[in-house]
Amino acid sequence: MTKSFRLATSVLLLAAVYSGALAEPSTVTTVAGIKGQCEVVSLAGIDAKCALGSGVIYSSLSNGRVLFSFALSDGRVVSFVGEKDSQPRPEEYFLYLSRVRVASKGSGFTATIAGQCKVSMSTDGKFWSLIQCDATDENSARYALRFASDGTPVDVQHAGGKSAAMHVDQKAIGQVTARFKAAMQKSGIHGVVSDIEYCFDHAVGNVPAIRFCMLYDIAAVNFDKSMRKLFVSRGVEVGEQIPFLADRASNARMEIYSGMAFGGSEDAARQFFGNAPIQVINSLSK
Repeated sequence: MTKSFRLATSVLLLAAVYSGALAEPSTVTTVAGIKGQCEVVSLAGIDAKCALGSGVIYSSLSNGRVLFSFALSDGRVVSFVGEKDSQPRPEEYFLYLSRVRVASKGSGFTATIAGQCKVSMSTDGKFWSLIQCDATDENSARYALRFASDGTPVDVQHAGGKSAAMHVDQKAIGQVTARFKAAMQKSGIHGVVSDIEYCFDHAVGNVPAIRFCMLYDIAAVNFDKSMRKLFVSRGVEVGEQIPFLADRASNARMEIYSGMAFGGSEDAARQFFGNAPIQVINSLSK
């Protein structure tokens, strides 16, 4: 992705990780980032605010689902989801909504809704001027979004494109290894944890950057597990595990960031990373 896809940090928390809507195996086919400003947000009839500098992420999945996702100022992430769409004119795109997901780290709720999202765009699709979503749930409560673009081109990534390689390249593995090693030598595993948090906080909507941080994260979690197991096998007492590296926290991050970088498919994320985390760990001693 190019720098034009640098949205606010909180958008990365795409618990568009749509565990309910994405239950069956699926992979992301298209991801697009739109920069601009939220003008209206309503959830179950209650007004809300987007995160400062937030953008909207459009994700199209191989199972036919499409998501419009954005972050709120309180850290939650909203995803409007639909399975049917249409484009009667080049300048107009419609997504017919079936569900909305409101999520935060490790929790959230899904509501069944009926309505639509409408995108107004240039005839060539490179510029999206306005995204309007409006729907109601089974209790007639309203869910809405009005998002105005800042006029910059939409940054699109297609699976199979040059920028969408579906595996980790060796350059990224080397870069993660070097960063891991530097943080470890400077401040130990606590320094690694702080650096991973910093990494995610500064990935700012850039899909390759999120994937880089995810690789770093997964390698650190596996490294910590391996070292603790080794110490125990040798009769060395180990202290309490850093909460950040525990399975529960690690799984929550995988869920969240898979939403952004892999359209909500954790299976696609695991397939993408393959044995790259092990390669990072094995390279630390070199």
